Parts: sequence; structure tokens; C-alpha cells
Amino acid sequence: MEINGGSSSNTQYGVEKLVGTNYRYWRMCMEAFLQGQDLWELVSGVDEIPADTPENADSPKKIWDTLERLFSKKNIARLQFLENELAMLKQEGMSISEHFLRVKNICAEISELDPKEKISDARL
Repeated sequence: MEINGGSSSNTQYGVEKLVGTNYRYWRMCMEAFLQGQDLWELVSGVDEIPADTPENADSPKKIWDTLERLFSKKNIARLQFLENELAMLKQEGMSISEHFLRVKNICAEISELDPKEKISDARL
């Protein structure tokens, strides 16, 4: 993969850093990356971990499942965190497009967590 430059949220592999509010997008990018590297079978649990793996390393599937459980929770605390993050979000060093994408991602996650309180396009 091509090395990205300039954007502070991107890594050298074009996968955004997982920051909590971008889990769905991060998961999609990471899954595509792992499939491209022929590693997805280890994470999905289809293939077994090689015998020479250090004993203190947890299984990739267990780690993936833990991330899924933690970041996919639909609970009040997560909703409150996102609403607070949205209220405190500042553009600072981000470009306008990066800032708008960040706002849009937070609003999308809030709408997913609480369908009764969806954020309208007008409010966005």
C-alpha cells in the first residue's frame, strides 16, 4: 500500500488510527487491509495461530472480538461520550473537510446508538 503523508489521522498503511469514534470505518479499513495481506483468516478464526507464537500473545480473533464488543456497545455511557465529544469538538489543526468528516462520523454514530434522536441533515 501507498504511504500517506500530510494527514495526522492516517498511518502508513492508509488505515486511520482507532480513536473510539471511528470504529465502524476503522473496522472496515482494517478488515480490507488484513484481507489484502492474507491475514484475515487468523483474525476471523478460520486459521489457527502458528505454534511458534509467543505464549503471552492473545489470539487475533479474541482481540478482534474484544474490540467489536467494546466499540459496538449501544449504551448510554457511549452515547453521552459522543454527545460531549461533539459539543467540545474544535477544528484546530484539521482541514475543513477533515473537521466536517469528523462531525459527520460522530453524528452518524449518535444516530445509530439512538435512532429516536437521529441528528437531522439540517442540524448537522
